[in-house]
Amino acid sequence: MILPLCTFKFKLSTLTYHPITNTMSRNKEALIRYRIINNCLLNGKVKTKDEIMNVIEQTLGKKVSERTFADDIRAMREDEELGYLAPIVFDKGYFYRDKNYSIDNIPLSLEEIEALSFAAMVLDQYKRIGIFDKFTGAVGKIVDLVKIRRKMESDQFEQSVEFEDAPLIKGSEFIEPLLTAIKNKKILSIQYQSFNSDKAKLHVLHPFYLKEYRNRWYLTGLDEEKQSILTLGLERILNVEEKTGLFFTSITFDPKKYFGNIIGISVNNQQNTPEEILIRYTPQQALYIKTQPLHHSQEILSENDQECMVKYHLCPNYELRSQLLSMGKGCQVLKPESLRKEIAAMAREIVDLYK
Repeated sequence: MILPLCTFKFKLSTLTYHPITNTMSRNKEALIRYRIINNCLLNGKVKTKDEIMNVIEQTLGKKVSERTFADDIRAMREDEELGYLAPIVFDKGYFYRDKNYSIDNIPLSLEEIEALSFAAMVLDQYKRIGIFDKFTGAVGKIVDLVKIRRKMESDQFEQSVEFEDAPLIKGSEFIEPLLTAIKNKKILSIQYQSFNSDKAKLHVLHPFYLKEYRNRWYLTGLDEEKQSILTLGLERILNVEEKTGLFFTSITFDPKKYFGNIIGISVNNQQNTPEEILIRYTPQQALYIKTQPLHHSQEILSENDQECMVKYHLCPNYELRSQLLSMGKGCQVLKPESLRKEIAAMAREIVDLYK
């Protein structure tokens, strides 16, 4: 079943993906030309070939051939994969036979509406974060439109799907100014309140990376005082100001390499050499681990009805210990011995709480 989506007027013209078919392989410039031709012919307007080609050349800043123009008209009229099937006719000029036609009014199938629903609901979760403010209107239109379309067809969707909520975490208001500072290589003076301290501390940081982990954002940069890499949680930042009078220190920072040997964001700059970690999982716990690996280095060594032996190559840190403890008796650390002893000691402390 095809539903006409005549109110689908907001512009997605900067995208190289068309909602009807996957046109990623189609030349981006061609998609721009289709949009220009469409705009020239809207509302019953009649345009000559030269008039349309002139607009295309002015927009793109370069000439296009008559053959290219003819191919564009043919594609808009006849290309079923493109999906426009535009009613373009010629009589002393080009125009749409249907004066109400626009390539923005292309119908969507039920499957495509469902796909848009998922995308819109994901976008809707993040519209409260400051950096996305400029897109809130567009996101809102997508969300509202898809909801209306879906409601007209069925009430069952919202009763069948629930997304994990992305809460508005304190500190998200700093994302945009921090990204600007990273881009413009500005040194920052950051007032920071650690969870482990009663007093705020001032950090002078040369910022170069923002990372999200479990719905929290973190800023990584070079600490001016210690001349070492430091990662700060945005929800613990009290104030950010630009620091003048210092030269920005540019260093070669590879985030994949820096964070690649850990889970999460806790990096020990003094002990950042990965170790071989061997863990025994119960068969039931192994089902979760196999479908959602703890780390990209995860390697299953053996598996039977009694156990699943898995090897990792990473640095033990707070996040890893938390993950292992959360599995309870579903896992057992076999090596290294130091990590095994840490987990055992923490488990005993937990047991003591319940005595």
